[in-house]
Amino acid sequence: MLESFGKAAILCVFLNNKKVFAMRLSVRLNPEEERLLEKACQRSARSKSDIVRQGVREVCARIVRGDKTPYELGADLFGAGDLAGPPTDKTKRTVWKKLIKPANRID
Repeated sequence: MLESFGKAAILCVFLNNKKVFAMRLSVRLNPEEERLLEKACQRSARSKSDIVRQGVREVCARIVRGDKTPYELGADLFGAGDLAGPPTDKTKRTVWKKLIKPANRID
């Protein structure tokens, strides 16, 4: 049974004599997003609907809880302090110099 509520269509299903509602939703994806979704489905052996439902749950839960993004969590640390200087130990300094030396390139 399909009931329509404005722009959303609700699919009503009876499962084990219980009425279960599932909202049908259309989403437009650009080609890059579609390829990404296809790859995720292939690698996880899950359906597109399953991947999209999980994404909606995770993103909406994060927004509702007010979780900060990784950038927001570390914002006070970015640009704080200076880069470490060269090691004072002679052996470590020799290794350090070899590591920072630009790779030999053929132009």
